[in-house]
Amino acid sequence: MRKIILLQLLLICCSGKNTFSQCCGGGSAFSGNIADPGSQSVLHEKQFTVGTYYHYMYSDQLKTNDFKTIDTLSAGSNFKEYIENYLYTRIAYGISDKLTIITTIGYFLNKIERQIYGTEVTGQGIGDLVIFPRYNLLNVKNEKHVTDITIGLGMKIPTGAYKQTYVAYINPIDQKVFEQVKSPSTQPGTGSNDLLLNIFFARSYSKSQLSFATSFTYILAGTNPLGYNFGNIANLSIFASTPITYNLNLTAQLKAASTDTLRDLYGIYKNNTGFKKLFFVPQVSYTLFDKLTIVTTGELPLYQFVNGTQLTSKLFLTGGIIYKFSVKRNRLLKMPESKTDG
Repeated sequence: MRKIILLQLLLICCSGKNTFSQCCGGGSAFSGNIADPGSQSVLHEKQFTVGTYYHYMYSDQLKTNDFKTIDTLSAGSNFKEYIENYLYTRIAYGISDKLTIITTIGYFLNKIERQIYGTEVTGQGIGDLVIFPRYNLLNVKNEKHVTDITIGLGMKIPTGAYKQTYVAYINPIDQKVFEQVKSPSTQPGTGSNDLLLNIFFARSYSKSQLSFATSFTYILAGTNPLGYNFGNIANLSIFASTPITYNLNLTAQLKAASTDTLRDLYGIYKNNTGFKKLFFVPQVSYTLFDKLTIVTTGELPLYQFVNGTQLTSKLFLTGGIIYKFSVKRNRLLKMPESKTDG
C-alpha cells in the first residue's frame, strides 16, 4: 500500500503547466504545471500535504504544423523566445478517507516574450486559483495488488490579471504614452472560469514493487470578459513507478495533450493557436522520514503538431518539496503495511 500512496503523492509533480498553454504561456496554476491535481488519489481523513514548487520554461523553437520553421516572418510570426519562471503552492486536505480537496495557486516571477525586432514584453503576478475536490470510488486490496479509482471535478477561478498592458510607443513631441494589452502568453491569468474533470486509475503490485497509473483530464474552458475563449484541453497520461531504494523513487510518464483553437470575442478561430503534443516525463524523488519528499522532473517533447506557426515546447524543468502530516494523533502518516505490500 505504501507504494501506491507514494505514487499518488508524486504524480502531483508529473504534468506540465502547459496544460493551459496557447503558444507557450498559459495563465494558470493548474499545471502544471507542475502537475495537474487530477494525477493523484485521495488522502486519509484529516491528513495534509503541502507542496511548494518552482518551474522553468524556455523555448526558441518555432514550428509550422510539425515542421521546424526557419523564416519566421514568412510563416507569419515574429516570436523569437519565450521564458517563464513560476513559483506555486499546492495544498491537499483529506476531509474523509474518501474525499480530498486540493487547492493550487502561484506567482509568476516573469513571463517573457521576445520578438525578432527586439521588442520584449514581460508579465508577472499572481496566477489563477484551482479548487479541485476528489472522490475515491474504489480501493481494493488483495495479496497480489492494490487497485484504486478516483474521480475529480473542480474549477479554475480567475484570480490572476488577464489584461495587463505595456508601453508600446511614446510620442517624442508631447511625450504622450500609448499602451497596448499584452498577449495572453504573458498574462498571469486567463480571466475565465474553467471546469476541470478527471478520472484516475492506479494499480500497485506487491511482488514486483511496480506501480502503474492512468490519468485523463478534460478542461472545459470558459470565456473571459474580453470575449476570448482559450480552447478546451484534453490530457491523457500513463505512469510507471518503481522504488530504487526505500527512499528513492523513479517515475516515468508518457503524456498526450491536445488543446483547441483560441476564439476571439467575435467567435472567430485564431490562427497559430491549438496543438497536439506527446511528451516523455521522467521524475526522481527522495523521501525523508515518510513526511518530506523532494522531487525533480523534466518534460521532453517527443512529437508536436501546432496549428499555423507557434513557439513549441523545448525545455521544461520543475522541482518541489512536499510535506505530509496529519492532525489526528492516532493516525499514522502513511498507510499501514500489510501483506499486499510485499
